[in-house]
Amino acid sequence: MPEPIEIDCRLERLALARPFRIARGEIQAIEVIRVTLRQGRFVGRGEGRPYARFGDDPQRALQDALRGGAAIQAGADRMALRELLPAAAARNALDCALWDLEAKKKGSSVWALAGLPAPRLVDSVWTFSLAEPAAMAEAARFAPKDARLKVKLGGDGLEANLARLQAIMAARPSAKIMIDANEGLTLKELTAIGAQARRLNVLVVEQPLPTADEADLQPMAWPFALAADESCRICADLPRLARLYDGVNIKLDKTGGLTEALDLLAGARRRGLFVMVGCMVSSSLALAPAQLLAAAADLADLDGATWLAQDYAPGLAREGAAFAPPDPALWG
Repeated sequence: MPEPIEIDCRLERLALARPFRIARGEIQAIEVIRVTLRQGRFVGRGEGRPYARFGDDPQRALQDALRGGAAIQAGADRMALRELLPAAAARNALDCALWDLEAKKKGSSVWALAGLPAPRLVDSVWTFSLAEPAAMAEAARFAPKDARLKVKLGGDGLEANLARLQAIMAARPSAKIMIDANEGLTLKELTAIGAQARRLNVLVVEQPLPTADEADLQPMAWPFALAADESCRICADLPRLARLYDGVNIKLDKTGGLTEALDLLAGARRRGLFVMVGCMVSSSLALAPAQLLAAAADLADLDGATWLAQDYAPGLAREGAAFAPPDPALWG
């Protein structure tokens, strides 16, 4: 008879080293749900970040994690969790902790169990918080060499956003630009940016319009690739998104864990979509499964822990803009 599983679910507040601002607002600290599963001498861990954009909040995440934990103690597996809990932070933390625990018990690794490519350094885009043009240009000067720059835009009009892009290009003339609007642009603003996209080296625009307006994207021919972020959560979203976007951004807090994320990756490939594996601002414990998944993707955004005043230890090692696979002491 297998040993019982002990479960610890708790909320942790993590301070940021500097404010992080997007079109929807600014944060200076985050709350995450952390799950630890113990079965005999084996330990599995996971982390998720509740995100208000999707109707999630810390207290709900904690209650969902406790409910899911009780189900695991009664015999529920990862597939059962997909039916029991919504695709959000709590399910992500529990799902990833189960993957970690299984790998430890089998003396294997998550990447091998999941059929992912062998671990390697993964190049990441480098994210720029929404700020005044001069501040964003200054940040661009100190970004890792040759990193693709992910520029947060939106919220205060076309003139301000073009000024930001122009300032960044003046600081890093050869940089390749990815715009992340977090639903903060209008169709008129997106069209105007498109008219200058080649001059500004804009290659990808992520979630430019609010999800309610994204059907307006369909009849247009854009000079950059379009990626769905807020619109893309689970596999069921793909048939609609494939008509509007060129690619999708997979984040484990949206999918509710690595299990759904693997299916989403496979589904996106079948539809000819490019895949980016992204992250929230969170610790290396949350980023570890994303790093392994990103080895099978076209693009990666793994710099979420660089915004924290103190990361989970041991954190993901970094070389320039590339992140190394997680040490087994961290996850996987």
